[in-house]
Amino acid sequence: MDRRAALLALTLVALALAGMPRGRAAGPTYVHGELVGGAHWTLDGSPYILVGNTTVPGDSFLGIDAGVQVRADRGVGLTVLGGLAVQGTAAQPVRFSPNSTGVDAGFWRGIRSVNSWAITISHAIVEGAESAYGVEGGLAVIDGSSFSVSFRGLEVHGGGVDVTQSSFSQNTEAGVAAGGNLYSTVTIGGSLFANNYASMNLDTTLALVENSTFLAPSMADFVLNNTAITVRASPYAGPIKLVDATSTLTVDALLAVSVTDAYATPQAGVHVLVEDNANGSERLEVVTSVKGRAPLLAVRERAFGGGWGPLGVNFNPFAVTTTIGSTHVAENVTAHLRTNV
Repeated sequence: MDRRAALLALTLVALALAGMPRGRAAGPTYVHGELVGGAHWTLDGSPYILVGNTTVPGDSFLGIDAGVQVRADRGVGLTVLGGLAVQGTAAQPVRFSPNSTGVDAGFWRGIRSVNSWAITISHAIVEGAESAYGVEGGLAVIDGSSFSVSFRGLEVHGGGVDVTQSSFSQNTEAGVAAGGNLYSTVTIGGSLFANNYASMNLDTTLALVENSTFLAPSMADFVLNNTAITVRASPYAGPIKLVDATSTLTVDALLAVSVTDAYATPQAGVHVLVEDNANGSERLEVVTSVKGRAPLLAVRERAFGGGWGPLGVNFNPFAVTTTIGSTHVAENVTAHLRTNV
């Protein structure tokens, strides 16, 4: 090959290499406006900085890979009219946070989906927002995620949301807020509510909570208006507030009964008659063991009407009497609801 041919070959190779995709693109990536045609946010382009309000159109889809960081300028939000798939993992969650040195509630608007039926959020951390995630119509599925240090962790208006293995903490208005003028449905399983002003503030909502834990609300665990909620296997100690006479809170729990004498010695063979104060037709009789305890009883309690309700870990809605044969026994009888069934 002569020199001219060699130079031509090298030139062609250089041109071919120049046309190939480059390697990792260094973030940050600045985002605002409509994501026409959708987008795929990868770890290569992270962090993604929302410098203005950003919208996923109704015919578009946004996918976000594990480990991606999304940071929002003050007052900015992400609105999804189409589809959203946040695909974090336990080891590499997707983090949505303020584009600032600290995390303050209300810094940015948060994530909002409107009439979308294609929302999945897995292993995300959302913090420092007005509403960390808001649903307005449509359906969302959330798992393994954290919503914290916001006005509201999750806000639902006229839609449905299914949450599993997630947490709501340090939210200044509510961990979960739902309802208003539009009917909402909320299902929560295996989740944690901690240090919120109200754990759940529900209006015009049908809700089910299972296998979850409620800790240290500032005001109440449940604030209910025109709402029906069932709580199963979910310990809580905070008060509830039933704003109107139509709301109901149903608790599926276990009733633990024990009997001791005046010296705190367990009493065996004592017949314990348990009668529901709210429903006289429910009468249960058990016999204490050598340890002075009766078998756990599966019970269902319902509170309804306006005002503050006393339901909680120490609430006993039962009248309990004891007898040995036909003789009344004046032992010390304790009965309390165990919601961690």
